[in-house]
Amino acid sequence: MNPAAAPPPTTFRLGLSLSGAVSAGTYAAGVLDYLVEALDAWQDSRARGEPDVPDGQVVLDAIAGASAGAYGAALLAVGLRSRFPHVRLSGYRDPPDCQENPLYEAWVRGTGVRDLLQNRDRSDEAFKSLLDGTRVAEVAALALAMPAKSEPFAGGGRTWVADPLRLSFTVTNLDGIPLRFEGTRLPRDIASLRQFADVTRFALRGLGVATSHPVASDEMALDYPADASTLPVRWQALTAAATASAAFPLIFSPRIVDWFTAAYTPLKVPWPPGVSGPPHARFMPMWPQAVPPQMAYVGVDGGVLDNDPVAIVDDNLHGRDPAAPSLTANHGAWTDRAVIMIQPLVDKFDIESPPSSSPSDFGPPHRLLARLASAVWTQARGNVVDFALAQREDCYSRFLIAPTEAAASSRPGTPALAGACLGAFGGYLHEDYRRHDWQLGRCHAREALRTRLTLPAGHGLFSNWTPAQRARFAVPDGPNRGELPIIPLMPHLFDADEKPLAWPAGRDPTAGLEKPLAARLRVVVKGLSRLYLPRCPFGRALILLAWWAWLGRKVRRGVLATMREALAANGL
Repeated sequence: MNPAAAPPPTTFRLGLSLSGAVSAGTYAAGVLDYLVEALDAWQDSRARGEPDVPDGQVVLDAIAGASAGAYGAALLAVGLRSRFPHVRLSGYRDPPDCQENPLYEAWVRGTGVRDLLQNRDRSDEAFKSLLDGTRVAEVAALALAMPAKSEPFAGGGRTWVADPLRLSFTVTNLDGIPLRFEGTRLPRDIASLRQFADVTRFALRGLGVATSHPVASDEMALDYPADASTLPVRWQALTAAATASAAFPLIFSPRIVDWFTAAYTPLKVPWPPGVSGPPHARFMPMWPQAVPPQMAYVGVDGGVLDNDPVAIVDDNLHGRDPAAPSLTANHGAWTDRAVIMIQPLVDKFDIESPPSSSPSDFGPPHRLLARLASAVWTQARGNVVDFALAQREDCYSRFLIAPTEAAASSRPGTPALAGACLGAFGGYLHEDYRRHDWQLGRCHAREALRTRLTLPAGHGLFSNWTPAQRARFAVPDGPNRGELPIIPLMPHLFDADEKPLAWPAGRDPTAGLEKPLAARLRVVVKGLSRLYLPRCPFGRALILLAWWAWLGRKVRRGVLATMREALAANGL
């Protein structure tokens, strides 16, 4: 399509891609809180008829999350039908009404290390996971109950939220879906595969008023109930899928995901741009003819196989129509939709060490396995192409919000997020670490809305803006100078003093952890011995005796020492 011939869009559609980040998801939650506050303020100012408020229609059409991103996306969706107070922190104290914010209550106040070291998951004495994820599921359930206690959004919902709103979670399906190709020229015995990278898709109706495309056959439609107190029952499938996507392997227990089989019959996958012929590649599950309407599978962290669900958001923004032009081809003068990529773990990497050049540098086998796990984890963080697009000055289909190196300039070589240490589990150690990352997310969201989530001034979204509005909101300097913001900040946000908190050093979160850590480790060791030595009570007794005599103390002290070293290395 010729950009010059395209009609100027009057509605701009946004999608959110939330990557997995474990406890660093608190940063993404802060970003989301600020985005909702900014869009609500714009909607409210226009509804009140305030002077000099820019016109324009921006619609949140789709959200996709992986791992912790799925958990955050579910919490956001739950809160979108009601008003909730937004949390701006000026110090390490909670505001009086913060417990009414579903994002803050879940991410900052909801789960800490002592919750994860409890032993409430030991119903049958079998090993389930290294940490107890009971509290994580409880927090999700509590979030579903919050709208019943909050003020509903007037007018049937937010004007900037699509109806239905697309919500998708990546899940690693450990059972896999056995698929066969239709119409393939390959021999029958090799024309099949098993798909483990799964996606649970929801179409949430009743959250907003902006129209969107109809519910697809592979989406579970969920209506917002007239009685919000019934939400925990009606939307249980939503939080179940989100907690499955966030079930980090071995660390948290796997989850059982109940899903409908029609979502896979057939499984449709869009062809890449430029491929002619049928709009989708079609895969049929190799199931028996009599298939029940519901299926259950074991699900774990969706970020293992797809931690950057930008392609899912892209697909939803185009109405699941592969014939539509890809976002990657859009030009700033006419594009009418874009993906905001929220990436908490995009940070500075160590580039000082030269690459290995001889077999002697490879290390022993156990170290190779550790490096392989690290490589898989890091590679799954994101698609290089999407990051490249976000950096191009002539591409307006990708916008990136992520921690910046400047935020850690006073601590060279350390992450910008307090929760990024210990493999991004560090945020669970102290509430102040999470408060810091929450406020940093809000600060970066404000900066992005003011200077980076912008379009050329000639874009159709700004066709009704007055010269005074253009002069007030235009980016004053930098690479986007003269461009206008997709989401203009109202005066109380534009002029607000939103600052990051001081680095939360000196908290010593390991104090008092030895006893709960010892209790959790005993449960883990006992469960593992039952799992691998079920018919050898003598062997189990020897293991438990050695653990009680000296091994348990050694492991416990080693874990605490590792925590303290990681905290010290990050200036905490």
